[in-house]
Amino acid sequence: MRFILLIIAQVVPWYLFPGAAPKDTSKVPVPAAVEETVPALTIPQDPAPETAIPDTTAYVLDIPDVINITLALPFGAGDNGSVDFYCGALMAARDLGDSGVKLNLNVLNTVSNQIGVGTFYTSDVIIGPISSSDLQKALVFCPEGKSVISPLDHKADSLVTFSHLVQTPTSADEQLRDLAAWAAEGLAFNESIVVVAENGEDRSSDIITSELDRLRVPYSKVYGYQALDACVRQGMHTKFITGSDKDIFEAGLVRSVSVLSLQKQSVSLYCPSKVKSVENLNVELIHNADTHFCTAYHIDYGSREVKDFVLAYRALFKTEPNSYSFHGYDTFRYFAGICAKYGRDWFKKLEEYREEGLQTSFDFVFEGCGAVNLASRRIVYSPDYSINQQ
Repeated sequence: MRFILLIIAQVVPWYLFPGAAPKDTSKVPVPAAVEETVPALTIPQDPAPETAIPDTTAYVLDIPDVINITLALPFGAGDNGSVDFYCGALMAARDLGDSGVKLNLNVLNTVSNQIGVGTFYTSDVIIGPISSSDLQKALVFCPEGKSVISPLDHKADSLVTFSHLVQTPTSADEQLRDLAAWAAEGLAFNESIVVVAENGEDRSSDIITSELDRLRVPYSKVYGYQALDACVRQGMHTKFITGSDKDIFEAGLVRSVSVLSLQKQSVSLYCPSKVKSVENLNVELIHNADTHFCTAYHIDYGSREVKDFVLAYRALFKTEPNSYSFHGYDTFRYFAGICAKYGRDWFKKLEEYREEGLQTSFDFVFEGCGAVNLASRRIVYSPDYSINQQ
């Protein structure tokens, strides 16, 4: 196995060898705090925004013999998923090493250190920090030709306007646009779309109607879910769609559409995936409503790749992987993979490098001076109680 791993932190080589895994892996080693060596950061109060789209024509093939990757996470800052993300990244590093990719991994604990100029000049790929504030501090030092990857903060996409930030999590707004596009796809003559808004100030419904207008798809709009039966026509299939993330409203809408379904009406519901976690909402009602979700993260535990990952993760860490573990694996593997294929100038090839991870899909487009991920996964909870990704 051709694999080089350098961790500037507490070195613990056991994870490369399943037989040597520690007995108590609830104490997974993480980078130890080191003295602050980077000077205090000063963020410009009014940074001059850059509006030019990145120059994708000036690509230079420069594939390094060894890919230097910095993973910047806030270890020791409470239960924020950093350790699980880190473990998933280690799994990806091991798999890439098995496939012949040479890596040097530098792990930076952002609780005690921040990314400085030196990190940029010694790294081909920088994943992290997590929070918008730490990302903004790192971007102050970002030189021309370098990028910072935002792995977890859904609200950091505003930073792409003036910086080389790669926003990995798909924004909530983009998921709503995809939800509207999904409902509109192949709309038949005997199908209708009804946008259900909470009230006149429901911004999420405005995003949905704007997308439907852009697609030139006919729809009607109602406020509240108390009289949805008036929207149903005999011989027609009705697609109800909402963008609301309010638990009470979502639960009421699911129940109303479920009742229509039980009354043998032909209906479907398109809504944010957050409804799955609404308290006291029976999952049977979600299935009855033929509920369609667009979500940034979804794991198909029936796939062979996911099963292999779970078994290997258990063997190494003696615990079950969670969403952060899968996301660490997908994110590390994607960005190390694009660097291995396109070299240090990988940022300019983001739009060409689409991948499906175990939990996350990657489909980047350039926006402002950075790039954002537009990919979401389409999941259906069908009345036959099956769950399918489309």
